[in-house]
Amino acid sequence: FRFLYDWDFAGAEKEFEHALARSPNYAEAHHWYAIYLANLGRHQEAEQQAKQAVELDPLSLLMNMTPALNLYLGRQYDQAIEQLQKILDMDPSFLAARSVMGTVLVLKGSCEEAMGEYEKVLEQIKGAPTVEVSVKAIMAQGYARCGEKPEAQKLLEEVLAAGTASPYSVAGIYSALGKNEAAFEFLELACEQHDEIGRA
Repeated sequence: FRFLYDWDFAGAEKEFEHALARSPNYAEAHHWYAIYLANLGRHQEAEQQAKQAVELDPLSLLMNMTPALNLYLGRQYDQAIEQLQKILDMDPSFLAARSVMGTVLVLKGSCEEAMGEYEKVLEQIKGAPTVEVSVKAIMAQGYARCGEKPEAQKLLEEVLAAGTASPYSVAGIYSALGKNEAAFEFLELACEQHDEIGRA
């Protein structure tokens, strides 16, 4: 909570270290510590924690996401795709892996393939409007980065109309569209609300 919600990074690191000293075989603690380190750009340390998370719980989809997220945040996109595909081979319905796969593909310029991944996610979450808004926000960023601005704008309007989107996500869409003033407005709102780290 200190990491994701309070943004007390120094305090969070102390708690991670304390938790792992007491329970070194707790896979989820290694997972979250790796995510924390990756978000701070400390990818080599994150890799070590991610490796331990997987070794401790090799069948967990969440633990297997740990190295994938570190690779994605470290801009090692080919390796991230390889790890994400392993997870989807384990469970094709694991939406977190498919969504991140779409984002990585966008960053590699494989836009059509990326949108195919997002569409698969949308198919699986019908009837869950809040989650659908989050996915559409990610798709809107993807369309904008791929130069499909009319599609991005259409999805942005849907996201704003829903009224449940993360301000950080909306800022990302505006930024990708080149609308920096609006992006900064939503970034300021995200900071005020301590909007969760790691969203779209």
